[in-house]
Amino acid sequence: MKNYLYQFEFFSGFYEDYFYKQITAKDEKDAIIQIVSNFKNLTDDDAKLFLSDELRKNWSVKSFWEKMDLRFFNGEEGYTLCWIKEIDFNLDTVGKYI
Repeated sequence: MKNYLYQFEFFSGFYEDYFYKQITAKDEKDAIIQIVSNFKNLTDDDAKLFLSDELRKNWSVKSFWEKMDLRFFNGEEGYTLCWIKEIDFNLDTVGKYI
């Protein structure tokens, strides 16, 4: 498993800001599935079906970034996925050894 850091913009009628979050996934495609699952409040399996419907059955990371609307809405709040990057460390353990 690899660690991925992603940036997203949170926005509502009252507040906007950028945030970073780390997840663990086997590859970038799996990270995308987890992120979409979180933003759309779906199970991972339902997120896979959603992405297959939006991008065709055998979608790729490239097609996700080129064709997917990266804005996700949850009631009055919204999220925009900005980027995902593989990182070679776990942010949760960085401070343990200092």
